[in-house]
Amino acid sequence: MARLTGLSMDLLSRIDAAGLEPFVENADPVEFEAGTFRRSLGLLYPGLLRWAKVRDLGSRQALDQVSGKLMDLGL
Repeated sequence: MARLTGLSMDLLSRIDAAGLEPFVENADPVEFEAGTFRRSLGLLYPGLLRWAKVRDLGSRQALDQVSGKLMDLGL
């Protein structure tokens, strides 16, 4: 067990010391969140939009409205 602990600590120390390049991507969080809803709901996506009374999830306001309605359901 002591050898595993030592190995783990050595590995974690090496990972901690590694110099990583910063991850910079010009991703729009609204687009990412809307895409996540589309991919995860599939055929149910249009029904979600109708239920939440939004046309699309292209704005922060629309995403907040859908999220709020889902949270009201306890989801």
